[in-house]
Amino acid sequence: MFSHMVPRVLSVFYRAAQNYLLRQGKAQFSQGALTHDYLRAAGRHGLVPEAAYSGLVDGAVRHDHSELEAVASSLLATFAKQPKLSKKWRPLMENLLDVYLGCPPAEFSYNGKDYTPRSFADELGFQADDYVHFTSFSHHPSGKPFVLEIPDNFSSGSFMNVPLDDLVAIIDRAIDQGFTVAWDGDVSERSFLRNEGIAVMPSASNRDFSKNPGPEEVVNQERRQEAFESLATADDHLMHLVGRAFDQHGTKYYIIKNSWGEIGRHRGFLYMSEPYLRAKTIAITVHRDGVKRIDE
Repeated sequence: MFSHMVPRVLSVFYRAAQNYLLRQGKAQFSQGALTHDYLRAAGRHGLVPEAAYSGLVDGAVRHDHSELEAVASSLLATFAKQPKLSKKWRPLMENLLDVYLGCPPAEFSYNGKDYTPRSFADELGFQADDYVHFTSFSHHPSGKPFVLEIPDNFSSGSFMNVPLDDLVAIIDRAIDQGFTVAWDGDVSERSFLRNEGIAVMPSASNRDFSKNPGPEEVVNQERRQEAFESLATADDHLMHLVGRAFDQHGTKYYIIKNSWGEIGRHRGFLYMSEPYLRAKTIAITVHRDGVKRIDE
């Protein structure tokens, strides 16, 4: 597992803060970002293993950035109200991260070898440009990239727009070739049951879906688009799609690794049905080699 990137001044946190201030406070600033933000930061500045820098201070055993977010938001709001933007916001934000997360190492040792964040990323073979981003919405032309209109896309990242069936096929092809997928989507549905470890789109007649997933809704491009434009589907959470499974009836599920700890029946993992995935996926990120056909 990889922790925060360095140097801090150009981190995802900094870019979100800069976006907020340059838009004079008329933008979102909160916890979270999109996959391309972290890939870009790692591509520029490198990676650090969690063993060398956990981001946990003062005896903390789990991450809780609610106080950090509240303090940073208050400070940025104050800066945004000034008639002229002060240059003090940059060092103040950097020092704030050091207080709450600790100072990131410029050099570190790992498995008996010395590294910088850049040399560690290079040894891993990490290249940010190796990853591609997809989405599926009908308010933009298919087959072309567009800037996805969601609050966390503060860096105006582009996503290739493909038909919904193709989006599912891209995920399946990546899994078939041994790749995993970064999944960005909506987890606010009452049928996203983290304790039971399932996420389904039950039909109106299925009232006992927590115990028996049963019949599910048919999700097509039109229904998916309607949910997005009505804000019934929103950009809630990033998770890691790591595989696929089938139940005793042959129904396909995607195995998702969550970041909320080892909770629920499957200790932090859950099974997401294809109807849920088709309805509630905002975007995906996958290594470009996982997109290629197996016979290429």
